[in-house]
Amino acid sequence: MINFLYCFDQNYNFQAFSSIISLLDKVDEKIHIFIIHKTEKSKDFMPTKILEHKNLGRADVYLFDRKNSNFPNLLNSHVSEATYYRLFCQNYIPHSIKTLFYIDADIICVKNPLPEIRSDTQRLIKSKKIISVKTEVVKSPKSTEVFERLSMINSKYFNAGVMNINYKEWVNLNIDFSNKLIELNSRLQFWDQDLLNNIFDGDYQELDERLNKVIDLAYYEYEKNDIDLKSTIGNNIFIHFAGSHKPWSVNGIM
Repeated sequence: MINFLYCFDQNYNFQAFSSIISLLDKVDEKIHIFIIHKTEKSKDFMPTKILEHKNLGRADVYLFDRKNSNFPNLLNSHVSEATYYRLFCQNYIPHSIKTLFYIDADIICVKNPLPEIRSDTQRLIKSKKIISVKTEVVKSPKSTEVFERLSMINSKYFNAGVMNINYKEWVNLNIDFSNKLIELNSRLQFWDQDLLNNIFDGDYQELDERLNKVIDLAYYEYEKNDIDLKSTIGNNIFIHFAGSHKPWSVNGIM
């Protein structure tokens, strides 16, 4: 079974459940879902529609250990501290797992992702890289700030909303993420995504854009002529609703 990871808290239960059911409805075989949660330690909090879904092979829920509590830049933010939980996935997910496919809770699956995930995973393992992610920013005169702020040498900055993880290699990294959070603290404008970019610094496999198609509804609202939303959704696999405007919020209503 392919292993999927979600990290969220009680404020994102509805969004995460929507993402999970969209995934289960689109896959054509059983999958394994791991969840690291702020307040829950049993799968019993999940809706029956998910627990009894024909494509759910197994679900494991882990309560996040609050000793790792130094989470920068969350005040007045639209994200929760759970965005940082994946940094500590090796403390929860069994090390016998070979690969792990992480998905943000604000992502909806619109097509069966398994063939593309398998293809990407084969390339990832062969390349011996640790993660497969989508480049979001390429260094240019207009984008130097993020690279300088994070002391990056390479010229690519990735979006961490979807990550295909070579989990065995991830475990072998043996990075003290708690200390990294303290070290980078005020420099982390985009939370754990910034931290991960600081660590990998361009050393990753490029993920097929269809597996992380980012849509910013705030941008769409003001620049409607530049985006064909229906076509964008129809031609991709995972739709990532980035930013503070979400389709389930008032400001995200089209």
